[in-house]
Amino acid sequence: IPPTLTKVGAKLNPTWMRQVLVSGRSIRPYQLTRMPQFGAKNIEHLIELFQQADTLPPIDYGTFKDQKEIRKIGTDLVGRDGLNCIACHTFQMKDALTMPGVDLTDMAERLQKDWFYRYMKAPQQLSPNTVMPSFWPGGKAIRKNVLDGETDQQIEAVWQYLLDGRQARQPSGLVI
Repeated sequence: IPPTLTKVGAKLNPTWMRQVLVSGRSIRPYQLTRMPQFGAKNIEHLIELFQQADTLPPIDYGTFKDQKEIRKIGTDLVGRDGLNCIACHTFQMKDALTMPGVDLTDMAERLQKDWFYRYMKAPQQLSPNTVMPSFWPGGKAIRKNVLDGETDQQIEAVWQYLLDGRQARQPSGLVI
């Protein structure tokens, strides 16, 4: 079943949305349904309308002074010994062993940061049919030994790691 368009303006970055609507870019190669192509002139205005219609209140992010250290922590969280995101998510277009979750290295390019934070805290709330587990149930970190169990700090570490996109360091647990 294709994903819904509910709150897609708050979810997707405008550049990514344009690539989907105009060029048919996809993150789910396993899905047979594709976005129909209507021509750029016919739908380009929808991107701004989605952005205007779907807003979320701003949120506070975790902050760090040492970007190199926070990216390392993010790499560890994504890996086998952290939250093990790599078990389900594709990485640099290499399929995960268990299932074809969306590619980690596309996330920061694709998603708006506010939406990402909200999703990480309560995945089923934003996407009721997702199989994504909640690593911060009720806003509380399950990994108390990482960044003193501070939820926003952990999510920011993952986000900072994801900002490296296809250049991101390979997390532990990736089997090629």
